[in-house]
Amino acid sequence: IKNEPNKLIEKLEYYCKNYKNNETMEKKKEEFLNNRKILNTFINTYNIDRAALYIYINKTCFNGFMQFNKEYKNTSSFGQVVNPKFYKEKQIYNLSNKLKDVHLQNTDYKIFLQNVQKGDFIYMDPPYVPDDITKCNIKYNKNAWNYEDYTNMISLFNELDKKGCYVMLSNSDTQFIRDNFKDKYNIKEIPIYRGITSVLKNRTVKNELLITNY
Repeated sequence: IKNEPNKLIEKLEYYCKNYKNNETMEKKKEEFLNNRKILNTFINTYNIDRAALYIYINKTCFNGFMQFNKEYKNTSSFGQVVNPKFYKEKQIYNLSNKLKDVHLQNTDYKIFLQNVQKGDFIYMDPPYVPDDITKCNIKYNKNAWNYEDYTNMISLFNELDKKGCYVMLSNSDTQFIRDNFKDKYNIKEIPIYRGITSVLKNRTVKNELLITNY
């Protein structure tokens, strides 16, 4: 998106036409599974083909839920989407322009945050603490977070606060999060519609928490 928006749009248009030209849902599923297989050959490779395939899978899988196994291969299931919207051209160009002077880095967050300075703004969106009621803990890859990871996150938030950074954190509305951030930081409830579930009655609006130190 940042460097070659035109080529990305061309690739997405190609996948969009191919998908829609499949006359039956069975044909669409066959294409989906084939493209998912191709996507999984691009592990640790970042190029236009991978970007386009990633977006393709995201737009045609079940509820847009991108899931990966222990080998970092995508295992998202087919969503039976009839007429997906693969992209919005204006949005891609707008994002490309905004990213022109932005440095993107893919690394462990603890390593990345070692270089922040007083006055920097940090937004943290880590894996969510399991829900108090359902205990649901979504594993996006093999490195699912445990109790130690969550306590390390809270310690890091406190360290960034002491350093003079502006910090914002999103997480689940759980007693664990509330107990560790109450009294010292601002806690705001944000209603979010949860649609990623196979049980219809569980697709409801639930609160998330937004924690800030400013």
